[in-house]
Amino acid sequence: MPYTEEYISHEELKKALILEGIRQIEQNGINGLSLRKTATECGVSCAAPYRHFESKAGFVFSIISYVNGQWELLKEQISVSFKDDKRQMIIEICAATVLFWRANPNFRSVIMLDDKLLEKEQIKEKNRISDEIALLVRSLYKGDEGKQAEFLVRSVLYGAAADKTVDVSLVRNCIKAILP
Repeated sequence: MPYTEEYISHEELKKALILEGIRQIEQNGINGLSLRKTATECGVSCAAPYRHFESKAGFVFSIISYVNGQWELLKEQISVSFKDDKRQMIIEICAATVLFWRANPNFRSVIMLDDKLLEKEQIKEKNRISDEIALLVRSLYKGDEGKQAEFLVRSVLYGAAADKTVDVSLVRNCIKAILP
């Protein structure tokens, strides 16, 4: 998707670079991500990405933050809709998370990056979706039961996101069975 730097806003170009970076990660993994190739694919100068991201590490962090931001918008809508029923809110957030990952497999490839290939702040940002869901689940429990429920919920989410044959109603039913 070529862009002409003079005719595109700073934010539009930044988003285009991020989306191209996500595409590269999905196709080639984190080691195949290149700012130079990203710029070329976007039709801008090789210097353009450095006007938006201070380094490759900053670029990767921005990519992860973008994915999380898209999920956050969805989570906020659900949180408002189910604000009076925390248990149902968690169930719906879990179902929506599976649908989000399925609808955006390129985003899932970012969230599933190997921690060994990332810096500390990138890992923390990458884990934000999972950690937020875990906090919600644990808030319904006292003690170690919350950790067990968190593990089960994460297992259901990751399994269902990877297996598109699993119906989302089954995800809801599993989460209902896990939560008190």
